[in-house]
Amino acid sequence: MAKLDDIPGALTTANDLPRVDWLLLTQWVIDELPEPEWETALAELTEQWLERVAEALDGDYEVFESDRFFILTSAGRTYASNLAQTAERALAEIFEALPDIAHVDPYRKLACLVFHDNQLYYEYIDHPDDVGELCLPDGGHAFLGREQFALVENKEGVVEEYLVSEIACSCLFQRMLPMWLEEGVKQLLVEDVLRYRSGAFYAGDKHRIRFRVDAGDQETHQKFWKGKELRRFWQGQSFGDEEGGSYMSLGLGQILAASIRSRGKDDFLRLIETASPLDGGDLAMREIYGFGVGELAGQFLGPGDWDWKPVEPMDFFGRGLLYHSSRRFKEALEDFEAAISRSEEPGWLRTTAWFLATCPDDDVRNGERAVELATRAGELTAWEEEGALDTLAAAYAEAGDFENAIKNARAAIAKQDDEWGKADAAARLELYEAGKPLRED
Repeated sequence: MAKLDDIPGALTTANDLPRVDWLLLTQWVIDELPEPEWETALAELTEQWLERVAEALDGDYEVFESDRFFILTSAGRTYASNLAQTAERALAEIFEALPDIAHVDPYRKLACLVFHDNQLYYEYIDHPDDVGELCLPDGGHAFLGREQFALVENKEGVVEEYLVSEIACSCLFQRMLPMWLEEGVKQLLVEDVLRYRSGAFYAGDKHRIRFRVDAGDQETHQKFWKGKELRRFWQGQSFGDEEGGSYMSLGLGQILAASIRSRGKDDFLRLIETASPLDGGDLAMREIYGFGVGELAGQFLGPGDWDWKPVEPMDFFGRGLLYHSSRRFKEALEDFEAAISRSEEPGWLRTTAWFLATCPDDDVRNGERAVELATRAGELTAWEEEGALDTLAAAYAEAGDFENAIKNARAAIAKQDDEWGKADAAARLELYEAGKPLRED
C-alpha cells in the first residue's frame, strides 16, 4: 500500500490543513511503481490525504468513495451518496457531450471537498499554491487544479450546480480556451446535466448559475455593455471585474456559447477544439462560421464596437502564431513584424527570424532579414538564450552564407546538453554542409 509519509515533501500544512504537492506525489508514483499499480496507489494516497483533512476539520467530516470520485463532507452518507451519483452522471454526460475533447486523468479519482461552513471553506482555498481557477465572489466554489475542487453548501440547491461546473472545469483542464467560451460551455453543461430546459441564461442574479434570458435581460446586457469595448471580455479580464462585471461576463459568455451551439453540434465542437485565448477565439470563429466574435456579440447586443482587436504587442504576436498554424504565412509575418516593432522581445525576434528563414512559402522567406533579427535577439541575451545560435545558423543558410551557417550550427551543438537536441541540431548541420537551407513543413 502506498503511504503519504513515504513520499518526502508530498504533504504540507497551510492554515492548519493538510495540503498535497500533486506534481511531486504523481511523479513519485510514476518513478517508484509499475504502471498497473498507478491507479490504486493514487486512490490510496488521495484517500489518506482526505482522511487527514477530515481529522483536521472541526465537526463530523468523513470521506466517501464512488467509482470516479472521493467526497469529503460532514452531511452524512446519504448526502454523499446523492452527490456522488450526480457527479458520476455528470462525468459520463460531459464525456458524451464533448467526445474527444473532455478528458480526466484515467489513473486518478477527482476529490470533491464540500464544506458546510464559510470560514472553513475560505481557510482551505486561501492558499495561493492550490487555487488555480476562478472562485465566484459569492463564495460558491473554487477549482484547485485537475485533482481537486472545493464547494461550500451555503445556498440551498446550488451545490449540485457548482459540482457539475467544477467537473466540467476538470474535463476541460487541458484545453486552452478563451475564458468566455470555457465559462459558457461549462454553464451549458450544467443545464444539460441537471435537466434545466427553460432556455436559462445569466441575467444578474449572483446567487445562481441557472438563469433565464428574455427581452428584459437582453436589454439589461445592452445597457451594461453600451459604450464599452469588449476587449477585456474577449481577453478574459472582465470576468474578475467588480460592480457586476464578473456576473455580466459570465452571462454573456453563456449566451454566446448557446448561440453558437444552436448552429450545430459538429461546428460547435470544432470551435472548442480550435479556439485560442490569444485572440479571444476570433480566428477560429471566422474559419468555422465565416464571421468573428464581434459579429457574434452584435447579434445579441446590437450595434457597437464589439470586435476583438490587437492592441498590445502580445496581441499581434499571438495572432501571428495562430495565422502560422493555419498556414496563412503572409498574415503571420505581418503580425510578427507588428509585434517586434512595438517590443524587441528576444523570443519574438528569434521566432520571427526562424520563420523568415524556414517558412515553406517562397514569397515570405527573407534570409537577410532573418539574419538581422536573429543577430539582434542574440545580442539582447548575450547569446545565452537557448536556440539563439541555431536560429542564426538557419538564417545564414537561407541567406546563402553556408560558411557562417555551419560555424553557428557547430557552436549551437557544442552548447546543447540534451541528447535529443544535439541530434536535431546535427541533422540541420548536415543540411548546411550539403549546401541546403532548412525548410519547415
